[in-house]
Amino acid sequence: MCNHKYTIERSRYGFNGDNCPYTEMYRVWAKDIKTAKNPMDSGLELPLDKNGVCLFHSNDFDWKRENKFLQRFLQLVRLLDEYDGKDFYDFAEFVFVGEGLEAKKGGILYALVFSKILFSKYAQFIGSTFADSTQFHAVTFEKGANFECAIFKDTLGMQECSVISSSFDKIVFEKNVHFQDVQFLGGYATFTYTVFDKSVFFRECKFEEMTIFSNAVFNRSKDAAFAAIFSDTAFKNTVSFTDSKFFCPVEFRKVTFSLNVEFIDTFFGASKSAMRYNQSDISFNNILLNENGVMVFESTDSENKMFSETDAVFSFKEDVKGIIRFKNVNFNNISNVSRKLLRRLESEGKVEIGPGCIKYRFQTEIRTIPIAKDNQFLIVELAQTFTNYFTAENGMNLGIEIVAREEDEIRFFYFTDEDITEDEFLGRLKKTEHDLWRLISHGPGRVQKALKGKNDSNNQSRRAEENALINAVDGLASLMSINFRVAIRIGCGKWKKEDTRALVNAIRFNVTEPVIHAGPLHQVIINKFNQNVLWGKGTTQTMDIQQ
Repeated sequence: MCNHKYTIERSRYGFNGDNCPYTEMYRVWAKDIKTAKNPMDSGLELPLDKNGVCLFHSNDFDWKRENKFLQRFLQLVRLLDEYDGKDFYDFAEFVFVGEGLEAKKGGILYALVFSKILFSKYAQFIGSTFADSTQFHAVTFEKGANFECAIFKDTLGMQECSVISSSFDKIVFEKNVHFQDVQFLGGYATFTYTVFDKSVFFRECKFEEMTIFSNAVFNRSKDAAFAAIFSDTAFKNTVSFTDSKFFCPVEFRKVTFSLNVEFIDTFFGASKSAMRYNQSDISFNNILLNENGVMVFESTDSENKMFSETDAVFSFKEDVKGIIRFKNVNFNNISNVSRKLLRRLESEGKVEIGPGCIKYRFQTEIRTIPIAKDNQFLIVELAQTFTNYFTAENGMNLGIEIVAREEDEIRFFYFTDEDITEDEFLGRLKKTEHDLWRLISHGPGRVQKALKGKNDSNNQSRRAEENALINAVDGLASLMSINFRVAIRIGCGKWKKEDTRALVNAIRFNVTEPVIHAGPLHQVIINKFNQNVLWGKGTTQTMDIQQ
């Protein structure tokens, strides 16, 4: 009897601690085979090594080769087809070795080659070890294959193969992996918790049903020479890379996605790989997203933005027919061309840039302003006044993006793509807030100063004063208009002091030392507009603005 005891739970196929059954099976087959149709079946016996372990489980590589391991393995497949009534092949914890081939530069190269073989039953390779370079060429796994927890010590190549319901879970590939023209048919193809130590290539493959790469690790070695490439490949059903880790460049080139594509909490690590050439770490080149396709890039941790450590590019073979969704993604690391493309697709309703996305060079935190929906337009108008005044005063663009409008709150943020430092950006925001509020009490004086110096200045300084005058008048007019409409709402009971606080907070950047306080501003609006303008009373108030 073979002394090998299984160490991996094999579900309905057997349990850990069980002995290998093949020595006994060969004895039974030897009695049943009266007339051998194949010379190898004469005197049928399974060899044992010096440790009493059968040819299939032995770790004595040289002895296995001397005993024609590959031929005997193919014999086992045939015997199982002819004499075993089970609906599966049990190759669990087999140790596969190749035959010696003469290398081009001399010496011996060992390779295990399976060519034009039909596995007519479910093939179970759980926990197997492939010690040498392994090739599957034109091999058909008619009822599926399970390579869970296998180890490939050398390269793996699968060309022109087809497999139904395949599991490559928890495999360790220690060298490069190539899948070429492989048809993954039937129920699923899974690569969960699989480790690719070096490069992996999927070329001209088709995944017919659900495909899962969740928690897979690409280029665990973190060597600069490797990459993950998917090219001319079609995913006909859902494909998930949730919680996968790429420590190398990854490229999807001419890949078709027909249903859901999930990159949720996927880690894309920075790379200096020689495989990059002139490309980005993350490349979606000439991909096709079909009508029912939904591609998701999402980090569930708002503090850990996707693409924060890598650069990415996107291009499409045809018009995007599905939807692409982003959440907590750093758009700054997407190329300029790709970013413009995605924004255009956003305007067409084909891209959704959701919460937590950093779309611009700098953007403030999302501001949540509690205010009734009927009054939210005044918040937006003040924010827009601030951005216009900022742009004119600083000579650089500032934008506002509305994230959401709810019944009782509005959320938005400010942004810029200008080439400045973050400290300078925040400093200019604070200064602009201060200058804008000062217009209400100091605007007339500034206008008079600009008019007085108009004829005494040279052309350049006069133009600067004129521009400053226009900007001051525009800002002051907008503030007065907003305050006037607020006053009317106060008189009608549609605006409270809390709403004025919300208005002030819409453009507040001087948090520790506020430029203006909501309480005094609220009272000024009441006195200056409701009394002076609306009801003709003579009280005049000034705001509490810090000088």
